[in-house]
Amino acid sequence: MIQTTADEMHKFWARLGMRYFVVGVNLHRCIEYPLALSRLNACSNMTVLDVGCGNGMFSMFLAHKNCIVYGIDISRKAIKLARSRTKRRLSYLSRKGRIHFQVQDAKQLPYRNNFFDRITCISTIEHIRQDAKVMPECSRVLKPGGKMVLTFPYSEVHQEISPAGRRYSDKTFFERLIKPSGLKVITVDYWGHKHYRFDEKIWDKIPLIAKRCLGWSTTFTSKLFLGIVDRQKAIGVCLGLRKPNI
Repeated sequence: MIQTTADEMHKFWARLGMRYFVVGVNLHRCIEYPLALSRLNACSNMTVLDVGCGNGMFSMFLAHKNCIVYGIDISRKAIKLARSRTKRRLSYLSRKGRIHFQVQDAKQLPYRNNFFDRITCISTIEHIRQDAKVMPECSRVLKPGGKMVLTFPYSEVHQEISPAGRRYSDKTFFERLIKPSGLKVITVDYWGHKHYRFDEKIWDKIPLIAKRCLGWSTTFTSKLFLGIVDRQKAIGVCLGLRKPNI
């Protein structure tokens, strides 16, 4: 079973070049990625769909761990960047047929029924306007007994932050994500600040150019300030689902 830490991921991404080592990993991803992997229970040679792969860094790591990964995103620019990074720095993943980046709409997946062993959707679903349409499609392409892991922002009261973003409450992530999917809930992890609201009180006030110079420190910072918390303190959720066996 594949397990990892934010430190291990940071070392892996350093292989993409000094720029990525310095910029580091997004602060929240430092907890989301390892937590999602621990709940995914993926093994070598499993076929994984990474919905909303963006720049492909999480997909690359899964492929590096010997999964066969399909990273999809609706952004052509993001997929172009992911392919370029893989070709320049991690070409062995493509040669071994372990990674495939494709421009796809998660609401209309081109894959056959029961194709994937695992599905991930990391900080993506909150940006999709018709989020409820994504879940039945993911369920369709997931094998019976397969698992899906999502992470998304959380608030005790549902919030529509912008036309393309939201924070889910317990009620809305059940109605909009779990119920339409027909999948069974196996884990619900609430994560957030253990003691001190570092991102609101310090990180958000740092100029963007300075953040880029301090990116290397996010793995260390996340260990100090982020973790599994009570629901009242949560700013995010990691949701684990399983497709019932036929």
